[in-house]
Amino acid sequence: MNKKKRIAVIAIILTLLLCISASVIGILSSSPKTPEKPKEPEIPKITEDFKEIELVSKLTTDGKIYFDDDTKNIVEYQDSIYYIIGNNGKIFNDKILDDSRNNSNDDKPYATSKNYSFYSNGDYCYYVNNKTKKKSKDYDTITVPHMKELYGTYVLLETYDEKTDKRYQALLNTNDGTITNIDTTIGTIYFDAASTFDVEVNSLNYFTITNTTNKVGLIDHNGKVIIDLIYDDIKVFNDKYIFASKNNKYGVINLKNEEIIPFEYTYIYSVGNFIVLQKDNKISIANSNMKIYIDSKIYNEYGKEFDEEYFDGPFGSKSYNNKLYLRTYYNGKTSIYLIDSKNIERKISTTTTFKDLYDYTKQEYIFTFEDNNDKETLTFYDYDLYEYFKTELDRNKNIKTTYEIYELNKTKGYYQIYAYTNVDELDKAYYIDLVNSKQIDEYTAKKEFFSNGYNFYISDDEKLRVYKDKELLNEFEGDYKYLGGYLFLKDNKEIFEVIFKKDSTAK
Repeated sequence: MNKKKRIAVIAIILTLLLCISASVIGILSSSPKTPEKPKEPEIPKITEDFKEIELVSKLTTDGKIYFDDDTKNIVEYQDSIYYIIGNNGKIFNDKILDDSRNNSNDDKPYATSKNYSFYSNGDYCYYVNNKTKKKSKDYDTITVPHMKELYGTYVLLETYDEKTDKRYQALLNTNDGTITNIDTTIGTIYFDAASTFDVEVNSLNYFTITNTTNKVGLIDHNGKVIIDLIYDDIKVFNDKYIFASKNNKYGVINLKNEEIIPFEYTYIYSVGNFIVLQKDNKISIANSNMKIYIDSKIYNEYGKEFDEEYFDGPFGSKSYNNKLYLRTYYNGKTSIYLIDSKNIERKISTTTTFKDLYDYTKQEYIFTFEDNNDKETLTFYDYDLYEYFKTELDRNKNIKTTYEIYELNKTKGYYQIYAYTNVDELDKAYYIDLVNSKQIDEYTAKKEFFSNGYNFYISDDEKLRVYKDKELLNEFEGDYKYLGGYLFLKDNKEIFEVIFKKDSTAK
């Protein structure tokens, strides 16, 4: 074989190997992801043999006792005052005033920025320069996009003159302190907000204004009209494009009021960098440059509010890992479409609804319940929309049952599923180990360990059960809550300590 032929053969072999490698990688990348198993906590060893366990009352109060899961503080609330009375399984000899709860909020700002703090006394609002400590004049309202911390640069200052029945608005630039008065004869700035002091904005530099005929337009932070007040609704996208509606149809324009996408859709909204458009019962997808790359290929029977984004329920959407998860409802089924920047990757469907489940093992899942006569099928999908785990739950097919899932153990990925036949009555509880894809019993799911190696759990039927390994040593009736260490709270009034005895005193 001459040199040229040898080179050609080698090239062909290398090409085949690359193709095979690409195929293998493709197969591997399209299979369900196996979650990382959480690190098991170290279980203390049993070094002593105890014969008897009893509960001894350590503290009773006329107030109410709470346990703060974040700080591990044991808190008592009495006569409108909060005290810290213990921490993580220990009771202090003296109470400590809980300054974080008892301080009045009257002298605290409801929102801050780098240069200003914003206050309200109920009747009026004002702001203070953080450097000079100079106080502003009083305003009827000060609207800060997002409470506690300012989102963006501009804050809306507003006063109202009862004599003239006029509203005056201005924008405070929190970087340089300049105030720009808004010409309210043209229109007033409108924030879509449930609360005066907690609003979301869809632009850092442009503001929606509304006139007396409820037509909307856009102004910049200098008060200059950018888009005339001729539309029914407006939303700014990336400070570059505008979703607008007129005559019950939606389209997209730019900041020069030039039409980018025609006004022929029943709604348009954004999810991350994805644009969702619906016309009749067909959905199209565009990218952030307003280029439609999936045109009328997704069917959906539900309508959509112009600026509403949510995921739970029969319809919704979210952006995650630079992909779009779009929920639709069509022909009696709810579906989720997994969409990237080029096409539709995958789709799953159910006759009921999908819900999100966030796992503290840093895995995320989508789940659904489906009726199956005397069984309820619970199915979990990973975020590539592959089926991850399926299990069957018993049910009475003649009785409507509501199922709820709660996180049970943050480190192990355990969840409890409550089945209710009515709002107040728990019919049955199930437990799953989602990491290992199996159902487990109540004892395995709920047990926690004392430092001496014995374990306990608080059952759904309100009993505190203490074990040596799997041997039940004692149980105590009542609604107990664990306070850490060997302490348990009963009825929010009394703290008990578990006492272990080596010799039995029972006769």
